Amino acid sequence: MQFLSRAIVLCLAISPIHVQASSDVEQHLNDQYKGKTVVLRGFLHGDHLHYNLAGMPAGSAHPGVWTIDGFAKVIGFHLRGQRLTIHAERFILGNTGQTFQFQRYFDKNKSEKGRELSIEVEFNADEITAAKAEAALSRIFLTAQDRLPELVPDYWKPCVLAASTGKPPEPEETVDSSQRSGSLPKGRKQYDACSFPPEFAAIPGVVYPGEIQKANEAGTVGVKAEESTIFRVGKGVSPPRVISQNPAEFSDQARRAKYQGTAVLLIVVNKTGEVGNIRVAKPLGFGLDESAVWTLPAIFVSASSSRGDSWSMKYRLTEAT
Repeated sequence: MQFLSRAIVLCLAISPIHVQASSDVEQHLNDQYKGKTVVLRGFLHGDHLHYNLAGMPAGSAHPGVWTIDGFAKVIGFHLRGQRLTIHAERFILGNTGQTFQFQRYFDKNKSEKGRELSIEVEFNADEITAAKAEAALSRIFLTAQDRLPELVPDYWKPCVLAASTGKPPEPEETVDSSQRSGSLPKGRKQYDACSFPPEFAAIPGVVYPGEIQKANEAGTVGVKAEESTIFRVGKGVSPPRVISQNPAEFSDQARRAKYQGTAVLLIVVNKTGEVGNIRVAKPLGFGLDESAVWTLPAIFVSASSSRGDSWSMKYRLTEAT
């Protein structure tokens, strides 16, 4: 009986310490992250995400669209036992024609409403410390060491790179010097709508001015064109003619928000009429750029000159949604 009494007293003495430690970790995380905007690794889709002991997504989580599923604002943290719950609100990224901007989600009744996001993180039986929690969050959210342009699809890389650095990407192919009269803009003007507003500088991994050269050397701009010389429309070069094309579809969120516009894509049409090297030049956001890319015609009639020659060419394609 004496031994049992001591055991009970010992348990009662240890329990408040564990509760206090959990409270300290929770307070630390709230102080560091509450109210801040973050980017989810993998742009995972869904309202409830779960991460296992290895810090990997578990369950049915799958990658989504970065303009729809990439950004979230942290509301707060809740730590109980070996499980950390992160409460957040998702935001959609739209584009005004000059810069990207956050937009609110719309529910099924087409009412503007924040989209709640719950993230559960499992820890092992050891005591959860602030350092362990921070390490777990670095596997869920981008950090200052990450670079958003490296994580988006290839057709987004030049646009996001221009937005993140404030500078145009390096040319991706050689354009015949005699083909300068076409309607395709040059340099930064190709991506003049690809910019982030100043407040995005506070989001880890998103804005990092002055690192354009490093990004190009790392190969983040995208795939080089297959041909060594690319021609433009004009001076005897006719535009490619579409054989077949399906209309671009609205994303669910764009439909609910009644959000629409025109996306501009840069494409290369080779000698056989196949489309490649797709780039988003003037984005819309709301997942509409992905819709425009996915519904691109697979085959064009190849570009040709007034002499009947055919060659690879760069073309500015407008997709209305």
